Amino acid sequence: MKISVIVPVYNGQETIARCLEALAGQDYLPGDFDVVVVNDGSEDDTLKIAERYPVRLINLEKNQGRIIARERGAKEACYDNLLFVDSRVVVARDILARIARINYQPLMAGELGEDKYRSPFDTLFYLIRKKIYAPYYPQHDWGRELWIDQDNFGRAPKGMTCFFCTRNLFLQSIPQVRGKTVNDDTRILHAMVKHKRLLRHTDLRIAYLQRTEWRSVLGHIFERGVRFADYYLDKKGKYYQLWRVGLVLFIAILSFSYYLPFILLYSLLGLCLGLLWWSLILSENLKDFVTALSYFPLVGLTFLSGIIKGKLFHS
Repeated sequence: MKISVIVPVYNGQETIARCLEALAGQDYLPGDFDVVVVNDGSEDDTLKIAERYPVRLINLEKNQGRIIARERGAKEACYDNLLFVDSRVVVARDILARIARINYQPLMAGELGEDKYRSPFDTLFYLIRKKIYAPYYPQHDWGRELWIDQDNFGRAPKGMTCFFCTRNLFLQSIPQVRGKTVNDDTRILHAMVKHKRLLRHTDLRIAYLQRTEWRSVLGHIFERGVRFADYYLDKKGKYYQLWRVGLVLFIAILSFSYYLPFILLYSLLGLCLGLLWWSLILSENLKDFVTALSYFPLVGLTFLSGIIKGKLFHS
């Protein structure tokens, strides 16, 4: 099986070297794979670092977003089998060989090499994902293979962090709207499951290099909020009605609080009690509880700010 590996990257100088070292060191016949790096208008040293490795470089002069970068890489790839790899991913040395052995597509990595206690943010994100995606997360507690179709699409963990499919399937699944704020992963995968089940397999092992610096983490969460609004809060989205109810309730509280100040006080008390309840629900031990209680407000407000931006300026 011949495979083209596509790495879209924007300002990835922090991790691109480790990503490309792992890809260049694959235990796979050199003539049976190539690596295409699509530099999406990076403003740091990403391009200079990528030039040190045996890869084919496609340089976009300005940042156009992940969809455009992936599409450009897919169209210019040498082979019809495509492996998309995020620039923050370090793949196992035998990942291409494992893909060939599994011999199924669309296919995504199921073992992400997460470290729950590497940072408080890692802890909180792990706890949230475990609650949202139960019982499928973490996958190694559930099974080696997770088949994702239209029935369980909304409940299963999914993404294109490390994703394998054919060129034709990918190109026909790209959404018509291709802006930088589009929830591309979810929209592309949702289009795919209409034709074929997705397979998430733990034999595909990667290490995802999580952000740890708080500004970088919060910036990423904000952008996730914008993309969340694009897919889940549009008129056909899963949480659209909940968004409408929440917005009406928020406006009502502000309006009545002008005349009845105690309503605002009770609302703030309700939020505090809600924070305590969610921290208890999410946590597996006392350390988790303290982390959730401390970081959930900051993360939640940042994510909500991204949602508001997405609804106000990109809907």
